[in-house]
Amino acid sequence: MEHWEYIVFSEVRQHPELGRYDTYGIQVYSDSRLIICIHDVTTDQLAAAKIAKCFTQLQLSPIHFD
Repeated sequence: MEHWEYIVFSEVRQHPELGRYDTYGIQVYSDSRLIICIHDVTTDQLAAAKIAKCFTQLQLSPIHFD
């Protein structure tokens, strides 16, 4: 059985109407392999960390992000 680990990462994005802004995404790893990278999840670092922790604890399959 695979073990999924969700990790928060930060990035700077650019939007024509919003300008430049900091945002947080979530990377999904299985056996130290990057499976998927979900960009621009939220601008709230704490919220992103809570989401990643919850998804890791519940072992949410990354199939839900295809």
